Amino acid sequence: MMYCIEYFYAKPQFRQLLIESLLALTKIVKNEKGCLQYDLIQDSHNPNLIILVVQFSDPQTMQQHEQQPYIQKFAENELKQYCDKMIWNDGAKL
Repeated sequence: MMYCIEYFYAKPQFRQLLIESLLALTKIVKNEKGCLQYDLIQDSHNPNLIILVVQFSDPQTMQQHEQQPYIQKFAENELKQYCDKMIWNDGAKL
């Protein structure tokens, strides 16, 4: 299994738009082949920190996910406009 934890640091004025965009993606991604988890979490101490927990069945399906047109569009548009920064970590289950 492959995991990815993504940390989105929203610009305060765009926090709600970022959340709405990520929730819209969640509905689509959960139907992708190999997607086991795709959940959003809002940090308890920093409301502008939105965390995405992603789990796919294997590295190939995660790579296919990353190449989807709607993921590429999000990265080129909403991510750049709504976030100050984004950090992620990929890993495999031990």
